[in-house]
Amino acid sequence: MAGLLCIPRGRPRGRTPARVFKLVVEELFHPVTVREGDLVFPLPAIKAVVRQTVRQALKGSSPAQRKLIEVAQKIAQEAAIAADNKAEEMPEDISDADTARALAVFLAKTGMKMVPLND
Repeated sequence: MAGLLCIPRGRPRGRTPARVFKLVVEELFHPVTVREGDLVFPLPAIKAVVRQTVRQALKGSSPAQRKLIEVAQKIAQEAAIAADNKAEEMPEDISDADTARALAVFLAKTGMKMVPLND
């Protein structure tokens, strides 16, 4: 069977896409030790990778610079789309009564109380 590029028995049991995704997310947020000068502190692995990529880009690494620009553009596009969607969802005319009801629900959920201002 020379030349086969597959696993003869198929995917190992228990390695579903959801489980693999969970494992990857766990590793991305697993704390690693980072040293900056005299400081040593834990950071999630993904944050440490982003910091290192930014450092490389600042030192002149073209691939790191391209990747950061690409990511920044995607973030800006997603933010613009989210802002457009939010603007479409907002009702045009909100009455004072609706605003008061929304505020009352918020205060009740957060356990905060309104305190009158003494002028």
